[in-house]
Amino acid sequence: MPNTVGTQIARTFDWVLCKAAGITFNTIQYFNKRNPNPSVTPKWSDKPLLKSWEKTKPTLGFPRQTDSLCPACVKEAREAIIAGKKDWRDLMSEKVGEIKAQIIERDGQVWMVKDCPLHGHYEDMMAVDSKWLNWIERQYPGRDIPAHNDEDLHKHGSSTVRYGRGSVLTVDLTNRCNMMCDPCFMDANQVGYVHELTLDEVKQLLDGIPKDMPVLIDEAYHHFVDDPSYATSVPYVIEGRPVIIARTFSKIAALAGMRLGYAVASADIVQKMRPYSMGSINALVKHGGAASLKDTAAQAEVKNKVMALRKKTTSELNALGYETLPSETNFFMVSIGREVVPVIEEFRKKGVAVGRPFPPMTTHMRVSIGTADEMARFMTAFKEIFPAKSKTTAGV
Repeated sequence: MPNTVGTQIARTFDWVLCKAAGITFNTIQYFNKRNPNPSVTPKWSDKPLLKSWEKTKPTLGFPRQTDSLCPACVKEAREAIIAGKKDWRDLMSEKVGEIKAQIIERDGQVWMVKDCPLHGHYEDMMAVDSKWLNWIERQYPGRDIPAHNDEDLHKHGSSTVRYGRGSVLTVDLTNRCNMMCDPCFMDANQVGYVHELTLDEVKQLLDGIPKDMPVLIDEAYHHFVDDPSYATSVPYVIEGRPVIIARTFSKIAALAGMRLGYAVASADIVQKMRPYSMGSINALVKHGGAASLKDTAAQAEVKNKVMALRKKTTSELNALGYETLPSETNFFMVSIGREVVPVIEEFRKKGVAVGRPFPPMTTHMRVSIGTADEMARFMTAFKEIFPAKSKTTAGV
């Protein structure tokens, strides 16, 4: 912006306005603390909500110490429970795998560094930009009221929720995640087995939570799931439960550029969500989304083509000796055995765009399923960049 007299006046006015707003807010807070209005007591609580100045905060910033988990200890505990050697209730009374960790700043990034007496040293990147994380932490308003009257809901051992109740329950229907975050409770690669909730288990979960607590179930990749045990959760909405099904037009409808999604929920919940809408959509996007919902034949065609090409491409990569992770989506991850960033550039030079890096999977490449011609060009470029592995090196 040119540094004209007008812009200088605008900046000065903006500075004065911000200062005046800050002084006004602090003045109001000063009198509120000395003569506060009664706090609101919501239906789900036996205690009133805290005023802003009554809230406490954990230690923030870095360096700092925090509680963490050893991923190897967690995996061993899971295996012991599955094998019947350990009672799962021990997780509520024992601090299984819990260790201290240091959160530090290093080269402008934020890292979690921890040592397990049994399994050694671990490091995990928390943020690529320390200034950004520092800003995010400064926005934290403080802890909610201590959790109460919900012992069964929040009794999770080391992970017990101690403050607040939560406003939305998110349900992971499967642990077929291929992000391999370490550790993660929803990662089959870490756990060593696939676990997916049955319809009866989802119903049991919904029956066990407060009836007024909304439940968000993400079905972004609903159309591409091939597992016969999978089923949509829309029937729970029809039953009248406070369930919100989230879906997107970016996948099956190939309308990613339109930034459009939709929710399936009761009219009452939709009205409660409406004030939090991020904005409006234009007429073209709205009618495009509506048309794609009606075109079920095209959805079925896209699904069949994507799944066939996914199976064909992963089979070809496996035949070359490169492992691909199981996928129920319109993309897959392939282990390439070296850092993916320079490889992305090599593909770009050959006219092929592959996915961005997905830390910590820095030696895996994300490949989205395109047309048959696009996947053929991908395989041609892959064979030019990567040599076929022999049977002795395929497992290395």
